[in-house]
Amino acid sequence: MSIDADMRILFSTTLGYGVEGGITIYDYAVPAGTIEKVGAVAGFTIITGSNPEIGLLYIGAFLDADIRLPALGKVNFGGSMLFGRIDSGSPVLQDEYGDLFDDMSAPSGEIIQGGYFLAYANNIPIFSLGAGCVGIEISGGGEMAFWAFNKAGTTDNAWGTRLGVNAIGEAFCIASVKADITLQLDNDFGEDNLDLTGTAWAGAGCGACEPEDWDTKSDVTSDKWCISCIVDLYFKIPLQGSSSKSEFDFSASCPF
Repeated sequence: MSIDADMRILFSTTLGYGVEGGITIYDYAVPAGTIEKVGAVAGFTIITGSNPEIGLLYIGAFLDADIRLPALGKVNFGGSMLFGRIDSGSPVLQDEYGDLFDDMSAPSGEIIQGGYFLAYANNIPIFSLGAGCVGIEISGGGEMAFWAFNKAGTTDNAWGTRLGVNAIGEAFCIASVKADITLQLDNDFGEDNLDLTGTAWAGAGCGACEPEDWDTKSDVTSDKWCISCIVDLYFKIPLQGSSSKSEFDFSASCPF
């Protein structure tokens, strides 16, 4: 088990005077499995002046755990949330929420207010035939997320929703495959565009592969004793009223 803590004391005319911080615990063993990551963040500041007002005021929490259940086996689940008035450039928030802020082009050093919620579960058994190296197993999972923020004191806003599904297949202890598909509908800060974006990738391997640990494409290629291939797809479809351009990209890689 390891613990990481962050704290920032603020003396700012735009963000206020106060403090924010967070704590994260990694690799905490419990009787049913392992909590890979669990933590929380919070912040509070006051903007001084003739009419003092609240600057930052937020709370957030996150969890990622691998738990072994009698009826399902090893299941991965978790989630993340963040609510309140925040500074997207805060180093306290970057590790857990940096990708979200980048995705919605959040302004750094300014106060934005709103909320974010994410929940996911993976490695849930779907189909099984036979057992061990004379069997076929299929499991799957998915995620859902939504967020909505606006820049304090303005009408500039960003919002979005994301839905993802994935499936893993293993056969006869030598063949493995994982497919992951994500769709996202969003509008970013500084824009008035409604775009549908999608990503999809699939990894296939032969050998002593561990597809249940293939959370990203790099996990596939770094899997020891596994000869693997990856197919990757990305697209963007502008919806009515959007000024964005359509995009499409496809790639594939194999070691042979």
